[in-house]
Amino acid sequence: MLTAFGGETKGAIFPLASPRQRAWLTNALFDLNLLGGVVRDSVNRFWTDDYPEIKIGFNSGDRAVAQLHSRMQISFMLPWEVTLGTNTHTSYDAGISRVVASLLPSGFLNRKRIQGDMLSMITDGFANHSRVQQ
Repeated sequence: MLTAFGGETKGAIFPLASPRQRAWLTNALFDLNLLGGVVRDSVNRFWTDDYPEIKIGFNSGDRAVAQLHSRMQISFMLPWEVTLGTNTHTSYDAGISRVVASLLPSGFLNRKRIQGDMLSMITDGFANHSRVQQ
């Protein structure tokens, strides 16, 4: 629906919907409360894997230079535990997730979640939101 609304598709938005239903759905895209709920639901979504974990190490020869580690279920798997040499700190930088996702092969189990493709999560959530379904 969002791609059609943005003019990126040539097909009609919900071709089986009545003009009144179509008008309501189109107006719903401007309802900030509804969109805010969709975004909150999408960002706070929990996933089906009970114990997600990813740990990536970067080495120079036989010496470990850096490690990235996360066990979180939310989008982008934030926060990340970042170890540089002997120093460890926590980071909420979503850029780390995007870099990690780019290192993973296409089709990797959690790649889409780690990448945090927010637009696709929001568009998926919008169509399934209870107010839109009603």
